[in-house]
Amino acid sequence: LIDEDKVFLIFNNTGTAHTAAILPLLAETQTVAFGPVTGASAFREKFNRYLFHVRASYANEAQRIAYQLRTTGITRVVVFYQDDVFGKTLLAEVRAAAASEGLPLAAEVRVDSKSPDFKAAADAAMKAQPQAVIMGTAGTTFPAFVKATREAGGRPVFFGFSVASVEVINRELGPSAHGIVLAQIMPSLKNVSIPVVMEYRQLLAARSPGAEPSASQFEGFVHARLLVEGLRRAGRKLSTDGFIRAMESIGELSLGRFVAKYSPQAHNGSSYVELAIIDHTGHLRYRTSGRVVKPAVPAACTDLGCRPARDRRHAEGYGLTPMPERQVARAPGPTLPAWKGRPRSPALDRPTCARTASNACWATTWRRPSCRRICPTMRWFRSPSS
Repeated sequence: LIDEDKVFLIFNNTGTAHTAAILPLLAETQTVAFGPVTGASAFREKFNRYLFHVRASYANEAQRIAYQLRTTGITRVVVFYQDDVFGKTLLAEVRAAAASEGLPLAAEVRVDSKSPDFKAAADAAMKAQPQAVIMGTAGTTFPAFVKATREAGGRPVFFGFSVASVEVINRELGPSAHGIVLAQIMPSLKNVSIPVVMEYRQLLAARSPGAEPSASQFEGFVHARLLVEGLRRAGRKLSTDGFIRAMESIGELSLGRFVAKYSPQAHNGSSYVELAIIDHTGHLRYRTSGRVVKPAVPAACTDLGCRPARDRRHAEGYGLTPMPERQVARAPGPTLPAWKGRPRSPALDRPTCARTASNACWATTWRRPSCRRICPTMRWFRSPSS
């Protein structure tokens, strides 16, 4: 590609080892590597002018997991990792994060990536009586160790990195996948209040009707959005130096909750990490700051004075239109369209929810003290004077 096709940019290459292999070529050939699918901190600690990251690092993920364990009072933690470059990279990140949070590791259990003995690894882990196991692995190794641990009688909570595939875990474990927690470096695909999620779902529906949204496809979409922004800023006279300067001029680019940062001193991209738990249906339920994020429309207030039945009928029948995020801070009221010929509910005439960027809570009003107590979204509502 570099010698024969004279490409100036390699996009979205996958793997820590693959990225390490091409690094010496970048400066030599003045080729840009954009959005490699790896979170290794080694690529971020040493600045490389020709390397641009998008996703959060494994260090960010490990820090979020360690923080969650510490704040929930879990003290007996075991680390399981595969004995190769990838597994040792994740082990180093977990050690550093645990040390920063003052979280002791009860044991470190490894397995040979070529000839794994999961039963022996599970027995070794169970000797520490862990409350939680941090999984420094991916692929089928992840569910195989979970299965072996449960067969050995252990019931710890399993925490994994974003590289672990939900599809593989569900396929191998079935209903037993319920309760596994995975770090996620992209927002929930169900949270359409985030502009980039809404844009992705709209484009997917337009181009491929009936196609199911995919987490890996969405990550590629976010990478492509940032790449296109850099190309747009670089202009028509595209060159390697021009593209690098254009990316470094971005500073901070927000796609909703997902924020990427680039400057002449750092090309580390995003540090966005959330935790998500696999529920009984096999889907991920996202958690932020220890609170489950409800990607669907918030539940209606149960106060009978709010007339929830009528307002819920309107909302469920016609849906809600999110407002652009940039309008949230200054919007004095709702901007919902007419209800397709039906009269609008007076209860919908209220300030915009600053959390979901829409008039999502259709059965509450900021004027009712009872609704402030009952409705979980009321703390994000703003009065017209605010």
